[in-house]
Amino acid sequence: MKRGLKERVGRLSESLALRPIPPELIDQAFEHFRETGVLPEHQRVAHEVVLLTLNGRPEAPKGPEDVDAAYATLRRLVQDWKARKDNPAAEPPRIPLREVLLNEAVHGTGAVHQAARSVLQLEVQAGADVTSNTFLADRAPP
Repeated sequence: MKRGLKERVGRLSESLALRPIPPELIDQAFEHFRETGVLPEHQRVAHEVVLLTLNGRPEAPKGPEDVDAAYATLRRLVQDWKARKDNPAAEPPRIPLREVLLNEAVHGTGAVHQAARSVLQLEVQAGADVTSNTFLADRAPP
């Protein structure tokens, strides 16, 4: 392939990779994940499904009270972060096992990636709701 054509194809693929994913596609992938435990193979879509699973769908502020509440939460998070930073003896925060498992299922490599995806599928087959906040809430990561 000619050099100029390769550069144009490269720029086009970069541009396509940065385009937003349609919300309908994310919703369909989320429902499929909830029903089967199977995450999409496309990493960006799988990542969006995991974000939706962990955080839920963000709601737009409905008025000044919602904005004030959001600012108060942000202030509290910053204060907590500063307190942890200033106190090195404090125990580091532990990442929930559910979050670790979902992260490995999307961003992991090799056997860990496949194992995490298999665990999610097996849990759904056993009747668990992997999209629920209670999923693996009682277990600490190893």
